Amino acid sequence: MKRRFFCISSLEDVLKSRRTCVGYAPATRPRRTGYGLHVNMADSGMYRPFGVIAALLATTIAGTLLLKLNPQRKIILMRIQIFLLFFMVMCALSRFVWINLTVLLPSRRSNSKILLVVHWVLYAVLAIFLGLAFFSFLIGRFFVGFEPYFISRVAFTCLGLFLLVFFNLCVLSVVFAVMRVCSFSLPNADKLKAIMAITVSLLLCIQGLTAASRGPTIVGVTVPLARLPRSLDGTRIVQLSDIHLGPMIGQAALDRVVNMVSVIKPDIIVITGDLVDSTVANLKQAILPLKNLKSKYGSFFVTGIKYYRHVLGVDGRRREWEIGNQDSVGRKA
Repeated sequence: MKRRFFCISSLEDVLKSRRTCVGYAPATRPRRTGYGLHVNMADSGMYRPFGVIAALLATTIAGTLLLKLNPQRKIILMRIQIFLLFFMVMCALSRFVWINLTVLLPSRRSNSKILLVVHWVLYAVLAIFLGLAFFSFLIGRFFVGFEPYFISRVAFTCLGLFLLVFFNLCVLSVVFAVMRVCSFSLPNADKLKAIMAITVSLLLCIQGLTAASRGPTIVGVTVPLARLPRSLDGTRIVQLSDIHLGPMIGQAALDRVVNMVSVIKPDIIVITGDLVDSTVANLKQAILPLKNLKSKYGSFFVTGIKYYRHVLGVDGRRREWEIGNQDSVGRKA
């Protein structure tokens, strides 16, 4: 039996032999330049499983729609598949935002205790922010009541801010890529991109929250009809749409809308879809103000996507929204 021995004369030869025989290579990290963050192939490869799984889930959803299954079983399968697809998409988006925002954190290797504390505080804030955005739909499903829960409002606000940050990061990444092609460099471009995305997103989020706090506005529209009978000339029709009663909208907001409608004194009231964002059991008390809608010719309600998702049960049976004893919310048009 033959044996082979190798004589290594120096440390340099040791390192060379490790690279040659064992496949040793120095660890690679994302490379930062003056144009922004450039993720290496090893890091970008981590997104491939997300894409593969998302594609498989999309295929299974299409198969569930095409297959002839029991309606109850089909609804359950669809809900599970859509939840898993949403989960994978949120994982990929969260990782993208995390990579681009953590460049602003002070280094953990700093000798300053203050910078070290700041690092971990910002780290925790970013983790909580992404966690609330990630689980916002689950929070909104379980925390629904007479009035919105504080945790639900915070979670959905984080979701809105998260989507704004993601969108702005994508836009700025394209802008910085064009600048790189044009050989125009900026110092600390990756940090500048993150700061710009956060600033613009916060301003847009604050503007949206301010507009939402003011409540709905009344917009008057005159509709000329050549063949309208004279007896109906001047008829007032109030349209209510996309109220989305649920985790973010409660009874107080709905009562405010009903009072605004009462001031107009309409002849006809039409509610055109997406009235609720939760189940009948959760919102039966919150929807009571609709009983106070008054109009000359009646109130009419047409269904929307939210209605079929929340009012139709898993068994496919229709559950009517009811006010009081047997009074329905409105006539279905």
